[in-house]
Amino acid sequence: MGSAGLYLAAGVPLLHPEEQVVAAMLDGWRNQLLARNLARSTFESRLRAVRQFGKHCGTYPWLWSPQLADE
Repeated sequence: MGSAGLYLAAGVPLLHPEEQVVAAMLDGWRNQLLARNLARSTFESRLRAVRQFGKHCGTYPWLWSPQLADE
């Protein structure tokens, strides 16, 4: 199960699974960027860009396609 076990309790249904998965994905990515000792402004701007793109697309990252970046 990887790091998902840190976020999910066995036998407990998720209230908003898609939002929780996105939050866990971004949190894991933030932790990776922190581990690389990047400046706070660097990872904050990257996370902000991903969140803004998600709002622009109106869908979840696993549904993104290259065509969405062209719009």
